Amino acid sequence: MVVGLLAGLRAEITVGLLIHKNLKIEGLSVGYFTPEEARTAWSEVVCLLNRAGQRPAVGCLVGFEEVQAGFDRLSQGLLGKVVVRMIES
Repeated sequence: MVVGLLAGLRAEITVGLLIHKNLKIEGLSVGYFTPEEARTAWSEVVCLLNRAGQRPAVGCLVGFEEVQAGFDRLSQGLLGKVVVRMIES
């Protein structure tokens, strides 16, 4: 079940089902960054990765015209980022 900004701020649940099946409700909050804050945060991430000698896991590189194939790969849940090439090289 998706609750929140993606699905609206209200959800109807059957509390008895939660109790009977011993289910948990968990939340996730994703912060909002201004463009400048996002650039600063990513700069810090890149700096930390470089310092540690790490590289992000890239699963595939697709051209802009192949972006749907990138989304298809993401929906498969495979490991690695999908990088979209925005300009021809």
